[in-house]
Amino acid sequence: MQAVILAAGMGRRLKEHTKDKTKCMVNVGGQTIIERGLRILDAKGLSRIVIVTGYKSEGLTEHVNSLKLSTPVVYINNSEYENTSNLYSLNLAGEYLKEDDTLVIESDIVYEAAVIDRILESDEECLTFVSRPKPWMDGSIVTLDGDSYINDFIGADNFAFQNMDSYYKTVSMYKLSKNYLNNVYLPLLAAYVQAWGNKTHYESALKVVAFKEQRVLKAIVLENEKWYEINDIQDIDIAESIFAEGDEKLTRYMKLSLIHISEPTRRTPISYAVFCLKKKKKVKRREEDSRIENMCYRDVRERQTTIYRSN
Repeated sequence: MQAVILAAGMGRRLKEHTKDKTKCMVNVGGQTIIERGLRILDAKGLSRIVIVTGYKSEGLTEHVNSLKLSTPVVYINNSEYENTSNLYSLNLAGEYLKEDDTLVIESDIVYEAAVIDRILESDEECLTFVSRPKPWMDGSIVTLDGDSYINDFIGADNFAFQNMDSYYKTVSMYKLSKNYLNNVYLPLLAAYVQAWGNKTHYESALKVVAFKEQRVLKAIVLENEKWYEINDIQDIDIAESIFAEGDEKLTRYMKLSLIHISEPTRRTPISYAVFCLKKKKKVKRREEDSRIENMCYRDVRERQTTIYRSN
């Protein structure tokens, strides 16, 4: 088993935090995102870790090298990071993907070791994590069949707000077998790049597979495991609260109450529900924004309650 980490992006929404460094170099709770993830992976006996770099690659490679990991690390540079997506980055790692079962991980995910343990312990050839969608989450929305296999990727054309209870959000981490990569995904990935260009997300190719071959990608629903996706400045504070310990957890919980609970509308533009519903124009914008603002408010409260109780 190897890991491929996609770390070429610029992280523009993090503003001053990524002015002179890449997104995964942002500090969360006294540790960079990339170091936290690499320390966990380094303890799992992987054959190697492949990191696809891009924006501010020199600083990233220097930082990773300073960690003195026992697992071999290979770097691939995506020099076209400004004009390409993570689909292009993943395609650059194609030769390595052919050689081993692979964990594909996006570099902006903060997670605990228990998350990796769950995915490594499974015998499934192809596996991902999902979670019930929250307003703070970015990324793909999927539905599952009765055996927890992904049977559809939900886009703007088939999103229905009334079906939210049946939707799950993919956590940006996949386990793909060598057999599956060589016989299904990599040929499709190459064809997808050729046909659609380099600005599409790598999950778009997985969506095609979901339509062509049912019951391929199994999903594990994350419930009590700690994880968080860093997309903007507010996410740093929330992630630090989730991963804090002891008295610091309570202090950060109070900080969130004072700073962020008064700003529910700031999350509205990145809500997948708002994006899809606005695009479909099936509800009035003002009415839906109000509904999502309430969802955001409840979500922050829910996060705070979880942080407080875990203390």
